[in-house]
Amino acid sequence: MAEQNTPTLHGLAVSGASIDYAGRRVVDQVTLGVRPGSILGLVGESGSGKTSLARAITGQVPLATGTVRLDGVLLGARRSPAERRAVQLVQQDPFASLNPLLTVGQVLDELLRVGAARRGGRRTVPDARPAELLALVGLTPDALGRYPREFSGGQRQRVAIARALATDPRVLVADEPTSSLDASAQRTVLELLAGLGRRIGLAVLLITHDLAVVNAICDHVAVLRDGVLVEQAGVDRFFRHPEHPYSRTLLEAVLRLPERR
Repeated sequence: MAEQNTPTLHGLAVSGASIDYAGRRVVDQVTLGVRPGSILGLVGESGSGKTSLARAITGQVPLATGTVRLDGVLLGARRSPAERRAVQLVQQDPFASLNPLLTVGQVLDELLRVGAARRGGRRTVPDARPAELLALVGLTPDALGRYPREFSGGQRQRVAIARALATDPRVLVADEPTSSLDASAQRTVLELLAGLGRRIGLAVLLITHDLAVVNAICDHVAVLRDGVLVEQAGVDRFFRHPEHPYSRTLLEAVLRLPERR
């Protein structure tokens, strides 16, 4: 496999990760790393193991082999509240993480209060903090009083990202965050993820089947095929000179690549 990166002590480091479901290995010996302020695009066809790896990184499924580390610290199978806050998942369907019975303000306020209490402080949140989170994702304070159903798909995904940011994460795992959105909303959410990663120093793992998305905003790309990582490279090198035949097959299926942002 080309350019197998050694995970850094700074940011997210996955080493030799394997995942088994019902006796079948679905991810096999994956090693990758994402530095703070950078975006790694993990690509592959449906069923290649991308979502399984995302769930293992966020502590939702156990590893059969291997480790996940954050800034050099091992994250065990049973994550502490602080470890769960540090690695956040943004899912394809924002309704999966947003309570439809609560306003956006109530969702953010509760997360912020719980986080403050678990860090040993009082369950008090500065009045401005929920609005600050919305500002980070390009929404105005009036959104605090609205319910998830009152937003468009792209706006809901931005609310879901604000929810993830409420825990002050160091890693954001975005699993196909734009696949259900129209082209305009996709562009807005992708630009948001790219800006957040670099502006506040997040390590972002973007999981997608869309190489055009990777070309537009990612710094590095990792290609997963049938649970095996077949290629890793910087985005510029990958799109000019892919080394693995499977990578070349994926690129040949892309009709047109947008300009990098």
